[in-house]
Amino acid sequence: MMDVEEFRKKLIDLGFDKVYVLKREPSCVIYIGIFQNRELIIAISRGTTSLYAKIFLADAILSSHLQCNYIKYFPIGLYVFSDNVNDLAKRLINKALKIIRLQKTS
Repeated sequence: MMDVEEFRKKLIDLGFDKVYVLKREPSCVIYIGIFQNRELIIAISRGTTSLYAKIFLADAILSSHLQCNYIKYFPIGLYVFSDNVNDLAKRLINKALKIIRLQKTS
């Protein structure tokens, strides 16, 4: 799929304070990251033709539900699609900023 550690470092380079791998499944990797003092969950999978990720605030989900199949259908969060890892990481930063902005206005 992709180099899990390389992607973690890429997110840190782009603005995350810390990023940890929570779970590795054959078709998905789940990370938890700290971005602007907020904990965010990121689940990354490979589709037929591209990579996709879902990102949302960590406090929106019970830790027992941190499984790729559950997260995919979890009704909270934003999706990101891309053909390459670098672009996916950049798009995730934009979505993280949007999530934080939305949280501040609610």
